[in-house]
Amino acid sequence: MPEDSSSLPMAREHKITFKPNVTYLLVGGLGGIGRAVSIWMIENGARYLAFLSRSAGVSAEDKAFIESLEFQGCNVIVEAGSIANMDDLLRLIGKCQAPIAGVLHMSMVLRAKLFFQSSHEDWAAVHAPKVAGVWNLHNALDSSKIDFFVVFSSIASLCGNKGQANYSAANSFLDAFVRYRRSQGLPASVLNLGMVGDIGCITKAPEVLSAARKAGVRLLNEREVLYALQVAIANSITGSSTAAEMNGEGQIIVGMNSTRPLSDLSVRCLWPDDARYGLYQHIEPEVIKDMDDDGCPYGDLKRYLDEAKSDPTKLKEKDFRELLMQETAGIVTGRSPEGASMAEISRITVDSLMLIEVGGWMRRQLKIDVNLATILGVKTVGELTEGLIDQLLEKYYLRESSNDH
Repeated sequence: MPEDSSSLPMAREHKITFKPNVTYLLVGGLGGIGRAVSIWMIENGARYLAFLSRSAGVSAEDKAFIESLEFQGCNVIVEAGSIANMDDLLRLIGKCQAPIAGVLHMSMVLRAKLFFQSSHEDWAAVHAPKVAGVWNLHNALDSSKIDFFVVFSSIASLCGNKGQANYSAANSFLDAFVRYRRSQGLPASVLNLGMVGDIGCITKAPEVLSAARKAGVRLLNEREVLYALQVAIANSITGSSTAAEMNGEGQIIVGMNSTRPLSDLSVRCLWPDDARYGLYQHIEPEVIKDMDDDGCPYGDLKRYLDEAKSDPTKLKEKDFRELLMQETAGIVTGRSPEGASMAEISRITVDSLMLIEVGGWMRRQLKIDVNLATILGVKTVGELTEGLIDQLLEKYYLRESSNDH
């Protein structure tokens, strides 16, 4: 940390456009974060995506997601296998119809145990996708044709985490590997993520999320992850203007802060006892009002959905239906339907080209991952609203039922 904070580089707004005639390889990209990244890439021009994952395309959920990507005009290749196995990687590369021009390595294995309780098998399992995996990518691909090479790491590599010595070490290797590639003049960058609250594996562990919030951990949201990824991709090319702004390190770190001052004894972040991060002791976190736990604007629709977690009947109220219809109409038409009656709003035609935008909004704001093919027959905003309410009722009533058992 320089003594003069004004010398720190300031990241510019980065708008990434992907080439439609090349393949982008995503390793382990069928989880929550990977799906959000895939949709974002397609929305920004990508038309060929190749996935390598241990259970790729096997589950009904994976198949529905792949169908949704294809519906958006993307050619999708899926290979079930391990990135630690060179044969699996070469088999996927051989299936690609267009040259590979970008790599996103997101694969990981978690074996959270105290160090003295961990076996060598645990250590090897966690290291395989990150250590052997990135070496396989490095050796198998023609780097002269690669535009970017981004590996997803964790802030655990910077400050450790109890029970995750193996995971911290594996991610530390990724950080060092990126420096090695860049020293060879090859594209590379690493994205060290903190805990993500609205997408990814942590969303399936509500007790972990609850504990993190109580401990004052700052949870990232999808929007922040995608913005950080844009910076990482732009910074992947050595010698680029973005790389120069970032001092050529190729390392993007996000999510390493707290929601409350570190002087608050209830805060249990990873780094307060590490002298390297002593500066945080003097920084008061900015309190952002009208934001939910995921960092999204906290409007009336969000409040209804929060209340529905404990009382799903809220979703059947007339006020909620009208509010949702107005929000949906705004997405479909691109403007607020102020002054229009509910009957007029209900009859607004839904352009099939807007379904992709509506699908993204549903996923980000309503937390519903819908196969776009299932709403292809929708003709009006009224019909779309009813479909959304049905999906929400199913989601929240199932949650209530599971909480009762």
